[in-house]
Amino acid sequence: MIEELSNQITARSPKNGQFLMVAIDGRGGSGKSTLTDKLAPRLPGFTVIHGDDYWEPSQDSEFGWFNEDRFHHDVVEPLGKGRRHLTYRPYDWEAEPHGRSQELVVGAGIVIERCYSMGLRLDWDYTVWVDATPELALERGIGREPHQAEVWANLWLPREDAYIEREQPKARADTVIDAAEHFA
Repeated sequence: MIEELSNQITARSPKNGQFLMVAIDGRGGSGKSTLTDKLAPRLPGFTVIHGDDYWEPSQDSEFGWFNEDRFHHDVVEPLGKGRRHLTYRPYDWEAEPHGRSQELVVGAGIVIERCYSMGLRLDWDYTVWVDATPELALERGIGREPHQAEVWANLWLPREDAYIEREQPKARADTVIDAAEHFA
């Protein structure tokens, strides 16, 4: 699956004429990070940005505690303009709220791995939906953060349900991967 997926991605021509843009989307706990970790070594010259780098426990936005303003400023706006150079400010768990800025230069392509990525209105060259049932996502989320069970059940799942209904990412994706089958 990973080799086939990497071949499908690299066979594309960049719509911006410079570099490929790939979205890996799915519910929290679906296996997006696991997929990305397996895929990245097969995409030489690609930069990976994880949505969790923009998670902030004090931020309350439409998408939970993700700093969407900073993500849009750092990542979405430059990519939308075809810029290869990004000033990346990931959340630093030890030096709240942000660590030092990092300069990223996109080579052959960039992979954005995060919930809601297909809703970012970028001209994606390739999109992947990691499909997990709400029950599986909830089980995995509570498994990794048992103290956040109520947040997973009452905040994340309803927001993800609304996003899925509104954006239809599974129907729009170039590839759909069954989380239960591939990321048990």
